[in-house]
Amino acid sequence: MKTQVLLALVTLLLAAPCEAAKIAWVSFHSADGTPSGAAATAGFTKAVDVDYTELLKANGHTVTRIVTSGTPNLALLTTFDLVIISRSVPSGDYQDAPETAAWHSLSTPTMILGGYVLRANRLGLMTGNTIPDTAGPVALTVNNPAHAIFAGITLDANKTMMNPFADIVSFNDIPQRGISVITDPVASGGTVLAKISTDGDPAFGGTVIAEWRTGATMSNASADKLGGSRLVFLTGSRENSGLTAEGAGIFDLTEDGKKLFLNAVSYAATMPRPQTTQPPPPPPAQPQADPRGIAWVSFHSADNRPSAAAATAGFTNAVDVAYTDLLKKTGYSLTRIVSSGTPNATLLNGFGLVIISRSVPSADYQDPPETAAWHGIKAPAMILGGYVLRANRMGFVTGNSIPDTVGPVNLNVNDPAHPIFAGVALDANNTMVNAYADVVSFNDVVQRGISVNSDAISEGGVVLATIGSFDDPAYGGTVIAEWKAGATMSNASADANAGKRLVFLTGSRENSGLTAEGAGIYDLKDDGAKMFLNAVKYMLGAAPAPSLKFERIVRNTNGSLTITWSGGGTLQSTPTLSSPTWAPVASASSPHTVTPSGGSAFYRLASP
Repeated sequence: MKTQVLLALVTLLLAAPCEAAKIAWVSFHSADGTPSGAAATAGFTKAVDVDYTELLKANGHTVTRIVTSGTPNLALLTTFDLVIISRSVPSGDYQDAPETAAWHSLSTPTMILGGYVLRANRLGLMTGNTIPDTAGPVALTVNNPAHAIFAGITLDANKTMMNPFADIVSFNDIPQRGISVITDPVASGGTVLAKISTDGDPAFGGTVIAEWRTGATMSNASADKLGGSRLVFLTGSRENSGLTAEGAGIFDLTEDGKKLFLNAVSYAATMPRPQTTQPPPPPPAQPQADPRGIAWVSFHSADNRPSAAAATAGFTNAVDVAYTDLLKKTGYSLTRIVSSGTPNATLLNGFGLVIISRSVPSADYQDPPETAAWHGIKAPAMILGGYVLRANRMGFVTGNSIPDTVGPVNLNVNDPAHPIFAGVALDANNTMVNAYADVVSFNDVVQRGISVNSDAISEGGVVLATIGSFDDPAYGGTVIAEWKAGATMSNASADANAGKRLVFLTGSRENSGLTAEGAGIYDLKDDGAKMFLNAVKYMLGAAPAPSLKFERIVRNTNGSLTITWSGGGTLQSTPTLSSPTWAPVASASSPHTVTPSGGSAFYRLASP
């Protein structure tokens, strides 16, 4: 018998992306077909910035124009997914202390397209007021090519756009001035994503794209704090040759610039909002969590919501998201729980397995009340980080020596018959033939490796695998070990474990000034990932039943469709449902991209 999930996809009628946003467009101009008074007098017959709103609507977004004001209607603006402040606004609406306080208090994620409102003497997202205009076609140098905004953009070896970002435009045959770009540094907490790279341009090196998270302090006179996430994305002409300031903001993006703009809108609409309501009360004594599910304990509250310090460092998703993605793709139910020195035992005991990520503060596992609480969890638990294991923390090991691995490492396996090592190739010495893990990078900076305890483990533990790479500083250190319930730890309190425990060390250690909240980046190789999933299965006692589920469909800028699903299965299609002829889609794995070619297509997921 086959389990099937059906998705009816009528490709000719699908004209909008699945993740359309409700956007407030703040501008001089009250409607696409209604320019402001001064712009109409200058000869505009539509809103000066109409090409932006038309592009957004053509890509499925809902756009509501709101006339710019120094006293914004915050109650209205908070009802949108995203607020975009056009280049076509008066900077005087973003200048005085009450105005900046109001705009900065907005909790809705906000994109800002114009440089003049960013200056230190206005909103203060920048530390100065130096603001030259670009003088011709310009490209951008990208700091983080992996950022979602730069998806599909061709870059050279120096991470510079191969094609232009924007160019000079004309109105009534008169060339206008280019993008007004501030060349001073960004305000505290900002992350620069892209700068002008065109050598010789007056704005060379100036910031064009940057982001800030909630709580960042601005550089204006009032030192306002942001009430929500902000994304600067500079685009739009500056007026020239006597044209009114209400004629600024004409569309100037190239094809790659358009792609960046649409990527930025999709990204900004999902930037985290501050929590405005009280969190729900703790669950009852009998939690409704799936008893086969996994509690993932981490700095990071959601897969797409890094902790504050990690976000400031440039992370756009949880640092350890690759682990949780792997688990969910394998079919596990997973709930993120923020690390704490006072764990909610009632909640955690309702899960089939608790996994303490490498991305946690070891200080939450240090003092006697904390260690007693964590050791008192009855649910089976896996621990991925060495720092919490030390004798001066939870006491799974008898000392505090903890070198980091420095390159790819293999493991020596003590018990090849253990389920954790199923399917892993070992040589005659029971050493992995293929690598277990390797050192990883973040923003092109090499991080440190796995932090491995080199002291003996505590009483009752069984060492399953150690570092087998002879020339590594962590050689011989324990990577995988297990303890049964009741084992006594080597910490000062000599706590006893209330449940089964498995140490499975994985995840990077931060390097080169990266915040400790940036530790725990995924570092497993293929055999390491296999062992990780084997370990989870072993601790739960059985494999999960994969749950087939279509996650989303996204219409791409080139007209193709990307289908994403979870739970494995086989993607099948048929051209009709009246007399269906279901057939597997060749080489289809999630995510899978199809290009509509006319007619209709229907898709389903099937598993044996």
